[in-house]
Amino acid sequence: MLWSVPVEEQFYLVWPLLVAATPARRMGWLFGGVLALSLGFRFWHLHDDPHGCSTSTACTH
Repeated sequence: MLWSVPVEEQFYLVWPLLVAATPARRMGWLFGGVLALSLGFRFWHLHDDPHGCSTSTACTH
């Protein structure tokens, strides 16, 4: 599946670099910020597509 390549790339390349570049005292802010951004993006995406359909899945709505 092609969608898993970008997900794995983010996990194995981006996250270690972010964690290595972030001081330990700011790690909570990093995780909280990423969590808030991901939730915000998800809600924004749901607003664009309320049925949860995407180009990679079949949608009957």
